[in-house]
Amino acid sequence: MNEWDLFQQLSELDEELVLAAEDAHVYSKPWYRRGLRIALTAAIIALLVGTALAVGLGFGVEYGKETVYVQGISLDQQQPALSYHTAQLQLDMRPVEIKKRELLSRQLTEQWLKTPEKESFSGGEMQDEKGKALFFESITQLEDFFGLELMESPQLSELVRRIYVTLAVSDPEQAATSYKKTGSIPPDGLILYLSLRRGEDTATALDSRLVSESGITVFVPLTEAFAEKESIQYLYAAEEAGAFQESGLLTTSGNSLLLLENSKGVSYGRSGYAVWCNGGIAYLAHAKTYPDSYATPLSLLVPILEKLQ
Repeated sequence: MNEWDLFQQLSELDEELVLAAEDAHVYSKPWYRRGLRIALTAAIIALLVGTALAVGLGFGVEYGKETVYVQGISLDQQQPALSYHTAQLQLDMRPVEIKKRELLSRQLTEQWLKTPEKESFSGGEMQDEKGKALFFESITQLEDFFGLELMESPQLSELVRRIYVTLAVSDPEQAATSYKKTGSIPPDGLILYLSLRRGEDTATALDSRLVSESGITVFVPLTEAFAEKESIQYLYAAEEAGAFQESGLLTTSGNSLLLLENSKGVSYGRSGYAVWCNGGIAYLAHAKTYPDSYATPLSLLVPILEKLQ
């Protein structure tokens, strides 16, 4: 039996256990049933993360600790040391095709020419005709513009406030070589940031009384260089905020998400993350709650993400 066989059998146990619980009249209400199914699915994915199956599904994770010495903020000669819990995400990406490549190359080349320190050039924001940062107002608008197909749900589409686009350069030396040969610099990838609405109307926004920040970063590789460079991403949590706790989610469309959340300290809110890959594209969602929030970040993110397709 391989990892995928194990996953399928555990998925079937999910259904059997839910039905058994209903027969025993333990969870007779629909929302109890859904909660049990999510809990069982999370337990299944938690068993699989870190195995060969997890890598095959598009993600992996390793944990560690890191000490950072902060300079320039103390009046004495001692350098304060801050300890962080780390999570190293391993994302499975591959190049995809998009429209508007000539437009993107032209914009990136113009920004490169204006940059004094070209040896450290890593890209720039997509701009409008007036040179200001361009943003899209919906996932559908962005998909139509680039010819992309992103994972979304009605709940997520309702929450998206703006989408910002960064044109990424993976290797500055290669960018300079490209300009010498062709007179242009094509982007190696796109980094999309989906800013999510916060407000007191929880029907159309995340509750601003609970959530201090939230958003989704989407990595769209256009070259192998971008896919390789961005395949490793790090998450950091201050030691006082607690280590990352791992679980998982299987969406209604059958996609697997890795969920990470740190425990809350005395003066720290919780940070929650969800990571997944689909069609060569990688996604990293995050939310942070206030220290006095009664809700955890993942309890707010999961209802939005479980219907992704």
